[in-house]
Amino acid sequence: MKQHVIIAPKNSRRVQFWESALKKELICITYSSIINNSFSLSDQVEYYVRLESSGEDFETYKQILLLACDNDIQREVVQNKTFYFGEISDFYLWYKGWSILLKRIKGLEKSYKITFINDPLEVLEVFDKSKAIEKLRVNGVSVPPSLSCKSYTELKKIMLTKHIHQVFLKPKSGSSASGIMAFRYKDKRNLHLYTTIDLKEDIIYNSLKLKYYRTQKDIESIWSKIPFESLHVEWWLPKLKHENLNVDFRVVVINGKSEFIVPRGSNHTITNLHLGNKKLKLENLNLDSNSVKKIKTIAEKAMRCYPKLFYAGVDVLLTPKKQVYVLEINAFGDMLLGIKNKDGYSTHELCALLLS
Repeated sequence: MKQHVIIAPKNSRRVQFWESALKKELICITYSSIINNSFSLSDQVEYYVRLESSGEDFETYKQILLLACDNDIQREVVQNKTFYFGEISDFYLWYKGWSILLKRIKGLEKSYKITFINDPLEVLEVFDKSKAIEKLRVNGVSVPPSLSCKSYTELKKIMLTKHIHQVFLKPKSGSSASGIMAFRYKDKRNLHLYTTIDLKEDIIYNSLKLKYYRTQKDIESIWSKIPFESLHVEWWLPKLKHENLNVDFRVVVINGKSEFIVPRGSNHTITNLHLGNKKLKLENLNLDSNSVKKIKTIAEKAMRCYPKLFYAGVDVLLTPKKQVYVLEINAFGDMLLGIKNKDGYSTHELCALLLS
């Protein structure tokens, strides 16, 4: 029998969810202990290893940044920096550190008998939105068209030239809608930015409420804080409407099957549930069986591009004309609080059952 291990930040609530689902003894190793090489495993034991989100923990975030530093000057800047709750910063440095950390975790296979439930290198792959979307596109999965440009100025020029009036700008390695921007632009007098970004005292924060900016000055004050090269830009496609709500779908795929579909309804275009949007019931949307099948099928097809991810959350868009697109794959997107399937299992419980 294999021993179960979870790698997660200290005091992560996700540890409790997994332990409760397993109903087995669970070894918890923090990301910090991996970075500092202060954990203990046996080379005589076989391990099932689950990785969890590194978020919601300042110390883990800071150590990931330090891991990415190339010299003492960079390290001193990070060590002395004051981190504010919800602050959005250090896009490149964090992703570099996260890459180093996941590759180090993958390297544990050389010293221990490990089976990763989700392979660290594939977790890393889906964290780069641009690369992940391109991989899906090449493999025949419908995704929103991307825009290739090198600056905000060039983006606006392309939008005018090609008559593309609305786009999404997403941090390539962001999650939970952190730093996402929905931008409408027709001319200098008709521009609108909907975003989770709030600007306070020259620092940008991730807000739990959608913010709306509609002047060039306000929009550029946000843009000046975010390097354009850190963003993935794609067409803003229309979403299915239900009772005046914009709707898309979080599909949790486990072991290759779309096991959970949760419609997310919002008064605006950004539907993440932690922003106060609504979990809807699939049966209340009055979707035809073919549309539901298309949602399941495209999520499963997307996951086949990452065969070493046993589970993930796939965000699927259904247009008013019933076309389906994959918006992204979230390797930690299986946490659906309060959601059970027809057999009474939560996402964690079903995952544990299928691994037993």
